[in-house]
Amino acid sequence: MLLPKTILPCEKECFFRVAHGDEAAFSEVFYHYTGRMHAFIKKMVRTDEAAEEIVQDVFMSLWEHREKLLEIDNYAGYIFTIATNKTYNYLKSKAREENKVDELFKLRKDFTNNTLESIDLHETQQLIDQWIEQLTPQKKLIYKLTRESGLSHDEIAQQLNISKNTAKNHLVETLRYFRENLKKSQAISILAISAFIEIFV
Repeated sequence: MLLPKTILPCEKECFFRVAHGDEAAFSEVFYHYTGRMHAFIKKMVRTDEAAEEIVQDVFMSLWEHREKLLEIDNYAGYIFTIATNKTYNYLKSKAREENKVDELFKLRKDFTNNTLESIDLHETQQLIDQWIEQLTPQKKLIYKLTRESGLSHDEIAQQLNISKNTAKNHLVETLRYFRENLKKSQAISILAISAFIEIFV
């Protein structure tokens, strides 16, 4: 495990103050550890965006459970253990999300012509159009660039000056949004699932 190379000045006193709700002391801890923690986490998650999110989550957890610091001797080890656990949970969540996408790909391939013929295409398209309009401006733009303009994740990232991972995450979130709406809809939704999963091809 990667640990800080320097010790926080008056470390024990500083963490004691944090444990008792001292926000100034907490800021000292944050600025002392955040740089090395970001580098440590990024080696596992590969993106700055994800690393920053996890760092914030680590320090939020540290503050919410600050009374536990009174029982800790190795502060650096404790903080980086939290970081390791948060990173592991993040990677597990991402893996589950990828598996869900894979399952929908498989579902689409398993559709039969008889099932598709039973769907009211006009009604389904109306639902699709309504859901597109409810997307945030950036998600709507990324969807249209993918679906209507046929751009790849890399091309969208370059055009919008965002990371490829950000573009992909927006598309995954859009898929999740449509899936949730499909579950609530009274209309037959198999074709809609098939249509939306194509944005990931």
